[in-house]
Amino acid sequence: MQSQKHKFSIPKDVHFLNCATFSPMSKAVEAAAHQAVIKMANPMLLKAADFFDYAQTVREDFSRLIHAQDADRIAIVPSTSYGLSTVAANLHRKENIKPGDEILILDQEFPNDYYCFERVAKKLKLEIKTIQKPNGIKIGKIWNESILNAISTKTALLVLSHVHWIYGTIFDLESISKKCKSTGTLLVIDATQSLGAMPFDIQKIQADAVIAGSYKSLLGAYQVGFAYYGNFFDEGLPIEESWMNRLESDQFHKLTAHQTHYRPKAQRYNVGQFSNFIGLPIAGTALKELLEWSPSAIQAYCKALVSPFVSKFEALGCKLEDELYRASHLFGISFDENVAIHKIQTILAENNIIVAVRGNSIRVSLSVYNTKEDIQALFDVLKIVLE
Repeated sequence: MQSQKHKFSIPKDVHFLNCATFSPMSKAVEAAAHQAVIKMANPMLLKAADFFDYAQTVREDFSRLIHAQDADRIAIVPSTSYGLSTVAANLHRKENIKPGDEILILDQEFPNDYYCFERVAKKLKLEIKTIQKPNGIKIGKIWNESILNAISTKTALLVLSHVHWIYGTIFDLESISKKCKSTGTLLVIDATQSLGAMPFDIQKIQADAVIAGSYKSLLGAYQVGFAYYGNFFDEGLPIEESWMNRLESDQFHKLTAHQTHYRPKAQRYNVGQFSNFIGLPIAGTALKELLEWSPSAIQAYCKALVSPFVSKFEALGCKLEDELYRASHLFGISFDENVAIHKIQTILAENNIIVAVRGNSIRVSLSVYNTKEDIQALFDVLKIVLE
């Protein structure tokens, strides 16, 4: 694919390399947002079906993105933490779970993946065990092996990202899922930093839950996200009781006849007011564009931008994950401890190069609007600063 920068409103002289913090809106998404606001200025035009029909369309599109076969397995959530908290609220339902069992998380993972399970671990007397990041930079192979070795019959739950949010390390979800299936371990994927930018096939990975916010690599809206929930969650407990999640809730004349049954499968886990008449059209329009571009094409495009510069970065003393385990849309450039990384970030910003600093790494995150000139600008400034 070619650069899609012309479909965004990013100024020509700005090199935005920070999609992993917040994605810009495309012009199509921007237009959808304006139309949504105009529509909400006239709520008298809303029909009962408007509360449900578009949300179903968005769920179907998200299902296509992750190759799920049933849109009823998709819940609309406001955040990754909401989706993870739903997992935590149902962990006690896991067969044969007992005190002393473990919840596995990654070292230096995004804090939601810890905080959402801290309370339930204490309640159920489980141990939260961290799989340590190996020393060094090219750690993907060793870290993946460490994850596989850590999973055992004592592992009640593994919470894992597809791509590490700082280093861009890719985790082999298919192999990890097979190990989890053999030990009876629930596998929950925080895919906020990968969905949309790289392929994901739930049929192959068979995770029990996959959760992602929309406003990063999905190029969508803040406070809109999506969660896939597998069979384990079919009769589970939602963390809120919304009238919209009950059967026949779309039949407004029946709302006073209280309904004991939920909508099927993951529909019980939708956030209240999931219609979100402004945020959902933003996220839904972005999904349509991503499906048109395709995650595999986006990942290949980002790789084509980055690959010619990897050896050049390393010649400056920059440290990157091994290519076999490094995402192309998100990766960390690490430095020695004596390098003033925040000063580098400031100098980059002065040159209209927008990146994030996480730990002792500059995190570079790309999407369809980036060009080779963005990477060249980053390299040129780092060359001046580091040589």
